Amino acid sequence: MLPLESLADFQKKFLSWMCGANASETEVLRDRLLANPDQFSDSFQKLLLNTCLIDSATAIPHALAIIFFPLVLLGIRCCANLKGVNKTRYLLKYPGHDRRWVCTFILIVTLIGSVLEGMITEVTFHHHPAKPIQPHLYLPDACAVLATILSILYNHQMEVWQRPRMAWLLVLYWLVTVAANALYLLHLAYLQLASLTIIAFDFTVITTALHVFLFLNEVNVIRLKILFCKSPSASPKAQEKDAHLPCSALPSDLVDPEMHFLDEHCSTLSRITFSWLGELLKKGFQRPLEMEDLGSLPEIHGARFNHERFTKVLEKERTKAAYTGRVLQLWRVCMHAYWRDIVTTGGIRLVAELARFINPLCISGIVLFITENETKKRQMEEPHFLTVQEYFSNGFVLIGLMFIGTIIRSLCMATYWQWTVLLSQHAYSAVQTVVYEKSLRLRTSSNGAGSVNVGRITNHVSVDASNIYYFFMSMHQAWIMPTLGILTMILLFMEIGASALLCAVLLAVTLFVHLRIACLTAQIQKRVMLFSDERLKKCNEMFQGIKLLKLYGWEKLHCRSVNKVRTRELWEILKINILLATSDLLTYILPLFVTLTAFGSYTILSGEPLTPDVTFASFTLFNIAMTVISNFPLALASYVNALISSRRLQDFLSTPEVEKRCQDGSDDDARAPLSPVYEESNTFEDVITKRSRRFLTRKRRESDSGELLPATPPPLLKDNTPSSSPSSTSPSEDSDNRRNNLDGLPSNVAVKIDSGSFSWDFDSNVPVISDINVEIPAGKLTVIIGPLGGGKSSLGQAILGEMRTLSGSVKFRKRRNTIAFAAQRPWLINGSLRDNILFGQPYHAKRYQKVIKACALQADIEILPAGDLTEIGEKGLNLSGGQKQRVSIARAIYSERSIAVMDDVLSALDMRISAQVFEEGIVRMMRRSRQTVILITHHLQCLQKADHIIVMKDGKISRQGSRQEIARLDPELYCRWKRAVHLVSESETESEVESETMREERQNLLKQVSMQMMEGEDRRKPGAKDGSLTQAEDREIGPVSYKVYLYYLRAMGLRAMALIVATYLMRESLKMSGNFWLSSWSMAGLQAKETGLEAESVTLPYLLGYTVIVIGCILAASVANASLVYAIVVAAKHLHAGMLNNITKAPMRFFDTTPVGRILNRFSCDTAVIDRDVIETADNVLFYLLSCIAAFLINIIVMPLFAVAFLPVLLGYLGLQKYFIASARELKRLQNISKSPIVAHFTESFDGLSTIRAYRAEKRFLDIVQQRVTINATAFTYLWCTYRWVRVRMDMLGSLLVLFVSVGTMCGAIYSNLDASLAALAITYILRVSSQVNWLVRYTTDCEIQMNSVERVKHYSSLANELYDGTNPPADWPDQGRVTFSNVSLRYAKELQAVVEGVNVELRPGEKVALCGQTGSGKTSLALSLFRILDICQGQIFIDGVDITTVPVEVLRRALSIIPQDPELFTGTIRRNLDPERQCTDIELWDSLEIAQLKQVVSSLPKGLDSEVVGGGENFSGGERQLFCLARAFLRKSRILVMDEATASMDIDTHRISTIMNFDTVLVLSNGKIVENDSPMNLIGKEDSVFASLARGNE
Repeated sequence: MLPLESLADFQKKFLSWMCGANASETEVLRDRLLANPDQFSDSFQKLLLNTCLIDSATAIPHALAIIFFPLVLLGIRCCANLKGVNKTRYLLKYPGHDRRWVCTFILIVTLIGSVLEGMITEVTFHHHPAKPIQPHLYLPDACAVLATILSILYNHQMEVWQRPRMAWLLVLYWLVTVAANALYLLHLAYLQLASLTIIAFDFTVITTALHVFLFLNEVNVIRLKILFCKSPSASPKAQEKDAHLPCSALPSDLVDPEMHFLDEHCSTLSRITFSWLGELLKKGFQRPLEMEDLGSLPEIHGARFNHERFTKVLEKERTKAAYTGRVLQLWRVCMHAYWRDIVTTGGIRLVAELARFINPLCISGIVLFITENETKKRQMEEPHFLTVQEYFSNGFVLIGLMFIGTIIRSLCMATYWQWTVLLSQHAYSAVQTVVYEKSLRLRTSSNGAGSVNVGRITNHVSVDASNIYYFFMSMHQAWIMPTLGILTMILLFMEIGASALLCAVLLAVTLFVHLRIACLTAQIQKRVMLFSDERLKKCNEMFQGIKLLKLYGWEKLHCRSVNKVRTRELWEILKINILLATSDLLTYILPLFVTLTAFGSYTILSGEPLTPDVTFASFTLFNIAMTVISNFPLALASYVNALISSRRLQDFLSTPEVEKRCQDGSDDDARAPLSPVYEESNTFEDVITKRSRRFLTRKRRESDSGELLPATPPPLLKDNTPSSSPSSTSPSEDSDNRRNNLDGLPSNVAVKIDSGSFSWDFDSNVPVISDINVEIPAGKLTVIIGPLGGGKSSLGQAILGEMRTLSGSVKFRKRRNTIAFAAQRPWLINGSLRDNILFGQPYHAKRYQKVIKACALQADIEILPAGDLTEIGEKGLNLSGGQKQRVSIARAIYSERSIAVMDDVLSALDMRISAQVFEEGIVRMMRRSRQTVILITHHLQCLQKADHIIVMKDGKISRQGSRQEIARLDPELYCRWKRAVHLVSESETESEVESETMREERQNLLKQVSMQMMEGEDRRKPGAKDGSLTQAEDREIGPVSYKVYLYYLRAMGLRAMALIVATYLMRESLKMSGNFWLSSWSMAGLQAKETGLEAESVTLPYLLGYTVIVIGCILAASVANASLVYAIVVAAKHLHAGMLNNITKAPMRFFDTTPVGRILNRFSCDTAVIDRDVIETADNVLFYLLSCIAAFLINIIVMPLFAVAFLPVLLGYLGLQKYFIASARELKRLQNISKSPIVAHFTESFDGLSTIRAYRAEKRFLDIVQQRVTINATAFTYLWCTYRWVRVRMDMLGSLLVLFVSVGTMCGAIYSNLDASLAALAITYILRVSSQVNWLVRYTTDCEIQMNSVERVKHYSSLANELYDGTNPPADWPDQGRVTFSNVSLRYAKELQAVVEGVNVELRPGEKVALCGQTGSGKTSLALSLFRILDICQGQIFIDGVDITTVPVEVLRRALSIIPQDPELFTGTIRRNLDPERQCTDIELWDSLEIAQLKQVVSSLPKGLDSEVVGGGENFSGGERQLFCLARAFLRKSRILVMDEATASMDIDTHRISTIMNFDTVLVLSNGKIVENDSPMNLIGKEDSVFASLARGNE
């Protein structure tokens, strides 16, 4: 132990060091108090006058806190039972968590400022030898800084460990510090320093207020978490699990173990620095991220929550708009839905922008501080407490203030952008889902005939939704930028006086030009959107009908059509880019012009020379003005684009919908999608009065497995309103129900149409079917027959509610009126076979198996790799036409709906299967279960089982009644019916032969599926679900290859790229030279001011030199911008054209395994990125890269030693960028890939609207799209969070760089010969580097991410093509039509096995040959081999002695004709569909139509051959579409005509299977081989002939 004398000496020395001159006075006061306690009052007053004692007393609480906080934490960690509490991935915050962190941060900054104040005050003692150092002036505050940091760490651990009683220590600490602060304020009052002009008093007041707030905050924690804690009710297991969580329950988001987005469930520090992302970024750096790594988002960020939120406000606005008589305004909806978030983000942005002005104010003070030190050499002053003016005139304080200001701005901007991005994403998701929900209610006629089509809807969910997103991203710019501009002008006026007015004029003129450019851009943008819609519509049509285009050799024709629209679109894009380049040029040269004007006129107007403090403070303000001018037009542009998109969306949301029911039911959702039950009435043919009926929202229930499954829809009342329980029926509803009961249909009638007239066209009153009076018997089979175009399908659609009611009414029976629908074109979803059959219904194994058996699907299921769980692909691409139809029929049967509408579902089925499905499925299962079946068909044999028959002709009912009544009214029809029945009866005797044929069919299907699985195994990722036959979308891994950049540069042109780089370098070099020139100019002005020279003599030469530099910059910038615009547009043209031309040359196998939505995503989203985003990114990358290089060069020139310091900083930047880009790149790829399923689901749903509405599956399909939008939003949100993560860290690194460079240059200016102007120049540039490096990293990341779009386009531009080259045959080839198959084997792709093997047959000229066989036997494959659609892997095919593999494929296909199984028509005129190349005369066109029995149909149209064909030919029946294809084939006048099931959709008058007997030769295929080859008469006479059994059963 030390002796007492030694302790006394140590104490004396410590006091001497701590208090300096006050040490002896402190000892005297202590001795006096110990000797005379009665003199306490007098001694206390003297104590209050002793600064050292007061400082020591105020340091005691902080010193004790530094000791006790770690000890308590260590004790709890070691002794308390903390099992499990510190292992959670989230943080359960205590009340006031965010406020506590914010106040603590402000407190730490204030205390550091107070430490600086004490150190500066203490420095003044150094100039007086009689007054030694005074550490007591800053050590207490330094202890307070450390104690405050420990307090927040202590508080954090309290929340992590969920130990609220730890708050008692914090309460004690804050209470004692408040008392200590009060003592110090009293001390200052006794010293007569309690004034706001004294900086020490100001700091003390601020810290006292913050300590009081923190004290009250901890008291509130004790109140809520200890004193008045109420444990939430929870299950015993939950209470046991969360026993360590006092007074808290887990939020619903945290219950989900897959929810990793902890933005709102972490500490404030982690939240504003995005440290919670660390685990994901670490994982992304180690390996490529997958979607499973991201988990789920919190509910408030999901599409469902935001859809409901947006829709609720949308309906209120719709109601207000209808009440006030104005149109729906989407911007009102957005404002009302998100106003709270908008106000919050606006406040944060305002704080961040105000912090921007700290730098120019500080730079001026720093330069003055340097110059004053050079002239006055630190005049000696007496020691004293600093005033506010003295404190903030110190250069080192100003450097610290700039450092703190950059940090505050960085954190505020990070928080602002995070919240703004989330807000924008909410709006984006809401718009997408609202558009989808609206599309589910669109009229079928609007889908084609009107302006609404897949292309437009695709643009709505991509471009328009993106414009709404960008509006929210930049909405605060519209008022922030003018505010910044006004403040900038005020500060400029304070710096340069009247010259600022000239600057304001220049800014105003430039702003006016920008606004004008924005208006012109908006006008052109409208045209761009129109052309984009049209282009996507044409692309969609082309890819939907690509098989027909290839068979006819029309790929180039349709490519030219798309390219024609693309050229017009690019021309408008070029105009926009020119305008934007002009705007960018003005933004770039504005600071140069403003600088030239301001500094050139400064001396003239003020009479003062230009000095460094004025120059560089003004220069920094000019940069802020440039920010205003550059961002404000962009904000206006986003406003304009959003306005255009909102109007487009408003028009779309106002598009005619399917007819609705009135709002008198008990349905909660008044805007629910229309179910196919309605009632319409009309009493006057010109004035249409409609009574809307309300939709029924289907409820959902949960299965035993937890999967949500829709319950059976409740029945509708006869007037189509849902039935209500007595308890929920209002008086008005009860009154309506009584009227409905009085007006009800008989129990034996399911549907009744009274005097119905219906039309597809919303704007026309001309009916398609009219005078419809029919009663559909309940529980019976009703068969609708009639000739082509007679109105059969239209009647079915009218019952479904898809047509517009012109007059009359459609009524349904009050009970049991749910509807199923099987369409003429089977519509299947991209899912498993079971999903398509269940279609959202619960799975009942017994009934399911019965349906499978009835539809002859069991054998097919057994062959599929995963059974009925096998994915069948988009539109059922892995199934044949007959299999698709059977799945569609099975869906209708399984649904057990009371009414089933089946539109010509038997035409695509083979004879035996057709009879089986009809007998076992429709008759036995549906009719016998008392379901009302409405069957539209050409198969007269079905009349045998019909209870009611309706004959349609010319849009009216010509006959209806029972079989006996029809036989009496139409004997001819009766005879034909008897013949059909007789043939069916004969076919039943051949069941054994037929069963053998079906077994062969299954073997062939097994072969095809096996080949597909072999192909899929090579491409499928590990872990892919079993049964997936559709290829996953290709995704590159790792950095974007340099080949992608070279590919893009080649598309731009290497010469153009070299010119761009050269002019950008020249531009930046001249700008840097100009800044050095300004530095010399201002230094010369300072010297002139000191020496008394005339200012004008210095100004003129420098002004002329700067003018020359400015002119050079303008010229270089002009050439650079013009070159970039030209190169980018050329690249966009080449990339789109290359992708389009290449993809159309891809083999059909590619289109069979690739969803159309995925392809369209390349032509919509990826193309939009290349057209719109790349030019901005390229310009910014070059600008910020060269600006950063210039900044580092200038600082190295000013102080060469900085070169050593910059090296670790650069390494830090590069390390952060590399670490960040690994995750950001993959997140962007995941975002891009997750877009395709959204587009695919839109296009898929659009094709099956009638089916979706018939089954009332709108809610389920909306749920699916919401899930997919949420998945896309997950990747997008994490991507933006990684942006913020790297931005915060780079800002911190940049702030340290600012601090280091500023201190270094100031020391160099004070203690060496560094010019003040060069020091100011270095500081000015380094301040910009902090921001510019961030933007450089951001834009280089964006560049790589946008190169993903180029990468995806390149991938589709590099697909393997069909062999289009070859030797042209003679001009008249083929002149005979002889076809020879020599040992031919066929396969769909090189990696697959053969589907047709060893075919040897010769077809003579003029011979009619019929290819027969079961589904999958190889008929179509053999026929398509003539067109080289399949790969000829063995043997040769000769046409007139020419090997077809040597002929260019386009020449080959144009020489042949085909009528495909699926009729395809395209949007345009009838003339264009028949003769797109315009090679035929009108006489030839009419002759072909007459041969196809369509002349009367076309001639009855108002415009004849120039009448429009709605997309896909929806304004014609299926049979008529097939006849148009027939007429199209006749026009080619080929020697060889292939008909692939071309008459399946035709009626009995057009198509008789028995006419096959007139063919010369019949080839029967089975299992890919020819099993029979003979004349039909010879084959029909053989009892064991396969052909004989086929012929007997077909009719």
